[in-house]
Formats: sequence, C-alpha cells, structure tokens
Amino acid sequence: MSENTPYERFKLSRSIDLLIEGLLDDASAKDLQARLKTDDDLLAQYLEKVRIDTLLLELDWDGMGSAEPAPQKAISRRPLLGLLGVVTVLMLALTATVAWLMKTESGQTLPPTASRLPLVEFTPAAVFEMVAGGAGDDGQLRFGEEMVMQQGGVNIRLGSGVEAQIQGPSRFAVTGANQIKLERGSGRFVVPHHAKGFTVETPWMEVVDLGTIFTVSAEEEVHEVHVEEGRVEVRMKNDSALPQTLGEGESMLSLATGRTLISNSDASFKLRDAAPDMEVIFDENLAGIPAAVFAEQQPAKGAWSVLEGTPVVREGRFDAQGRDASMMGHFSRAVEPGSDAVVLLSFESVSPRSLFHSKGFAGVSLFDGEGEVLFFGDKGSDSYSWEVLTYGKGYRGPNERRTAYDLAIQGSEATFTIRYRQRTGAFEVFRGWGVRGVPIAKGLTDPDLRFDRVRVKNGKGGDFSFTKLRVSVITENHQ
Repeated sequence: MSENTPYERFKLSRSIDLLIEGLLDDASAKDLQARLKTDDDLLAQYLEKVRIDTLLLELDWDGMGSAEPAPQKAISRRPLLGLLGVVTVLMLALTATVAWLMKTESGQTLPPTASRLPLVEFTPAAVFEMVAGGAGDDGQLRFGEEMVMQQGGVNIRLGSGVEAQIQGPSRFAVTGANQIKLERGSGRFVVPHHAKGFTVETPWMEVVDLGTIFTVSAEEEVHEVHVEEGRVEVRMKNDSALPQTLGEGESMLSLATGRTLISNSDASFKLRDAAPDMEVIFDENLAGIPAAVFAEQQPAKGAWSVLEGTPVVREGRFDAQGRDASMMGHFSRAVEPGSDAVVLLSFESVSPRSLFHSKGFAGVSLFDGEGEVLFFGDKGSDSYSWEVLTYGKGYRGPNERRTAYDLAIQGSEATFTIRYRQRTGAFEVFRGWGVRGVPIAKGLTDPDLRFDRVRVKNGKGGDFSFTKLRVSVITENHQ
C-alpha cells in the first residue's frame, strides 16, 4: 500500500500522537524517528503538534504563586493529549471559543477536566522522595503515588481546580482529581465553587468541602481543622457520631485520646512561609534582543566571555546554525564550598535546525575554577536523548566521564531545571522552569562542590540553542 494514501497518512499522524504521549513502542518509535529525519512534511506536522502540546501545558498552569518566570515550553506526555489526533490543527482556533463556552451566566468557570493529572511545584530547596517506585520520564505525579516531604513546601493544582499548599515535614498522596490523602503534615486548601465535595483524608477523619478555604493539620497526637471561609463537614473514622459541620472562623481539634474540641476564633491557622530567599547569580533572557554577537551582549546578571567561534543572538535565541560556538557565563559571585547552597540551573532549550539534540557534544555545563563539574545536554553520538554527566571534583577531561543518565526523547523545544544540593551531592533534573513535578533523572555526585561559571556550547550539528538561562542559589539552612 502506498504511503501517500489517506490511511497511511492517518497511521503516521497517530504514531506522532503516541510518540508525544510516550505510548509508542520502542520499535515503532525508532522507525518513526528515521522517517522524520527524511520527510520534511512529516517533520513539520510533528513540530506543529509539539507546539500545540506546549500551548496546552501553558494553559493548564498559572504559576500558583511561584517567584519564577511564567512557565516555559516544556513538553509533557499527558493522557489528555489523546485528543490531539486529527483535530490537532483546530485547537488554536477553538481555544477562545472553548474559554467562552466554559463561562456560566454568573461568570464562573465550569469545572476543568477531572482526569487531568495534578500540577505540582515544590519550593526550590524542598527535600522529598517518592515512597515507592521511580519517576517516569514525563515528570508527572500520578494519582495514588505517595510522597514524603522532609522539608519545604509544595503547591498543587488538582484537575478539579482545587489549589493546595502542603508544608513539610509531611506525607501525602493525590488520590484523585478532587481528593488528597494527608497522612502527616499541614495543608491549606482553596476550593472553587465547582469543586464542591473535595475531600482531605487523614488517618482519623475525612474533611469534605462545602465550598470554602480551609486548613488541615495531621500530627501524631492531634488533628486540626480550621475554616477560613465557607463550610466543611468533618467525618470521624471508626466513630458512630454524626458528621460535624464547621463554619467560617470555627476550628476543630481531635486528640489521640478520642476527645474532640470545637472553638470559634478570628485567628486563622496559618502555614509557615515555605519559600526561602533565592539569589539569582546569573540571568539571561534573549527574547526581544535584536541580532547581535555575544562578544557585545551582557546578561541581566553576570557576564559573558566568548570561548569558541562567533556566537550570536538571532531571532531572540542563541544562534545554532551548524557551527562550533561556545561562551562562558561568569556568575555575579561564586558558590563556595561549605555554604550549604542549593544551586538551580534553569534553561529553555531550542533545536531550530535538527529535530532532536542529536549531534556533537552540546549543552549546558556548570564549572568551577578547575574545570567542568556537571554537564547536561545531548550525547556525543548520533542519538536521540539527553544525558547528565557528573564529573565532580575528579574532572580530568571528557575521556573520564562518570555515569551518564539517559533521558527520554525530546522534541524541538523543552525547558529543564537541574538542582544540586551542596550538602549531600544529590542532584535532580526536572522538566520545566523550577522544581515542578517529580524528577525525571536524579543521582549523586561529590558534595561541597564549588561553582562560578556556566558554559553554553553548540556543536557542528547546530543542535543546541537557548532563549532563557538562569542560575539561582538558596542557602539550605534557611528552610
């Protein structure tokens, strides 16, 4: 059968959808990738679907109080993308219409898609672990996956529209689009009208929303509920007593002895401020910058120096046009050993010419005075994945690399954050700008590393570029 028949074109389009969703089997993915490298029309179709995927993700996330920039174009393989299929090209035209149709006569927005996975963003230095199992390659937190947070805080937006802030130390799981299980810790929950019935389950009770803002604290000796606005219904487990309704300003304490206390108070139960001070030590945003050579371009924080070639800014990005080019970004101050620092490197990556980051040895590296200590970018072979190389204090050149951490196939645009904890040497890679979702790769390198520079390198394949890049530091003992 000819590959130009409508049926064959439909099969190829569906294969692209499955590739973006992460559901295409390895053999089919390999065949499709080979086809994409030789079929310009198919490549254009793929890139258009990736672009719409990015727009859908941006519509799902509003930052939830983050101090970081608006979310960048991170590719996410979420189940809701099964709708892309043959209607993909209609999405942009329908966006405004759908937003209008979702408004009720009172002006309130109707419930979002209930099956959508939760959107999760941790405070930059938060310490957390999944209770069981490893992270997927899409950085998404699945329903029922339990997490222990030793310190810091997390903002969660559920598919129902509920916004939750949970403070560590805590242990919790999102058990559904409108339900959270809080085994231990404290949380504040803002529930829109259409999400009525949202439930927080603790070991002793179920707190059911009746349209409100409320907080729940679950500790070993006492569980506490406080209503800021509206009403909740508290149902005690293993108790024949009728559910107790609490109104605005009312609090309920349930003690381990079985005693329950209800009080009225104007003082709200407040969570501790979970966000430590963050210092930006290098910051570059090329959006809106006209064509220029990097020898004359200075970032908002720090300074550039050219190492190789003639790197230029073109169309708001570091130009990657098939030539060797690299430059070094010098921090406004060095991160010294023993400072208990958490270092975050966030960047928006672009491959303007090739489909994947696939040729040469190009990417972003953290340096100290003696050399390269951590690299994140494409492999040095004709491959279709990223890797993290940890050199640490023992750097002696690229021939003595440490373990490479393979990541999933990437599309033409993606945003990543690398987080390194100086005290332990632990590092994680997150998809997106900041500590969002669960890590897609993690490992250990040397603790107490020093950092003073960030290098951006592009190989002959023209396969690496960037539009935004930032290095930030938090002192861990401020948490």
